[in-house]
Amino acid sequence: MKGINIIFVLVVFLIVFAGCEDDFEYRIDEAVSTEVSRPLSDMTKQMNDARLGSVLVEGDYSYFLAFEKDGEEIYSRLYKKNRHSGEMICLVERKAVEKVDVTYSCLYLKGDYLYFMLFDGTTPFGTPEDLRGVLCRVRVDGSSPFEIVIKPHEYEPHTSIFGDKAYFACSYNYGFILKRYNLEQGKLEELFFRDDMNATDGRIYYSFDFIYKDYVYYSALDGNKNYLYRCRLDGSDDNLIYDYSSIFGKAIVDDQDRLYINDIGSEKLYVADLDGGNEKLLLSGISISNMNIFDGKFYFYVSGNGNYQSGIYEYQPGYKMPLPLYKGEVLFGPMIDSFGGIWCTLHTQDTEDVVRVGQLHKLDVKSQTWQVVL
Repeated sequence: MKGINIIFVLVVFLIVFAGCEDDFEYRIDEAVSTEVSRPLSDMTKQMNDARLGSVLVEGDYSYFLAFEKDGEEIYSRLYKKNRHSGEMICLVERKAVEKVDVTYSCLYLKGDYLYFMLFDGTTPFGTPEDLRGVLCRVRVDGSSPFEIVIKPHEYEPHTSIFGDKAYFACSYNYGFILKRYNLEQGKLEELFFRDDMNATDGRIYYSFDFIYKDYVYYSALDGNKNYLYRCRLDGSDDNLIYDYSSIFGKAIVDDQDRLYINDIGSEKLYVADLDGGNEKLLLSGISISNMNIFDGKFYFYVSGNGNYQSGIYEYQPGYKMPLPLYKGEVLFGPMIDSFGGIWCTLHTQDTEDVVRVGQLHKLDVKSQTWQVVL
């Protein structure tokens, strides 16, 4: 009888433990991580790259930007941190004058190197030492200083890297030039130029938004209205997709080829086909900014109004309301890592008892509190 009781207790323990597995970062019985990593989509990568304080999580390591004050000096550092042991190494360090004078963005792992865009506003503009908008790389083991790969344009470009190709949307006059750089061959080519060079009655300003499946999505602002267009990578097949209600608007695409349109002026979120057809209203009365997407869900910052408090929200298409993950002011974010982690930089005062402007945090969704990375 005693043996039967022992077996019964063991069975009950295993059943209870199995039901609680989700509350543990590691499975005790197998000593392996239960975290599930999903490859980031090209869209998520681009939305991450649009936020100051880029973060990249691959395997056991996190790579991120941090602003730190040593005495009276301010430094911008690019760190590599072991997510389990907490061990960190500084891959790149640059002295700054102000907190955002020096930034690292568009973090991308390829082989033994971490690629990144360096913006150093302390360097003399228009000289060979000018490091505003330079594609660089550094060995992930920190064994050597970073090296410059290419400076694609006079000003800092909007950069996206897919595979062995880097795309640079470079501001020029009232528009942009799209360039492509082959990381393997070291070849830079100009794909197309979009500008209002021949305007006779008012100017239109063209700005790059993102790339999706060999199409470029961009905005055209005429001073009173904003319009969403798309064209192929060579500039052909150019079509109007959406007419925003004001000068403010952004769009994003999910992995199911659905276009989500944030009409900021009307405080409405729509879903449509990639060509703008079959438009449907999803949310209204909400002021959304900094949209991101991961694993079929939206993450965005909401500026407070009568219907919603300021904070970070999660939204799954088909639901009536977004879910608040954090209520409070955020400076930049959200950025999403491959494990679904949510990262932001907070807007706080620069005092001893609070974090500094631009310091990176990871959100603990259960407690709705921030974990300081450093």
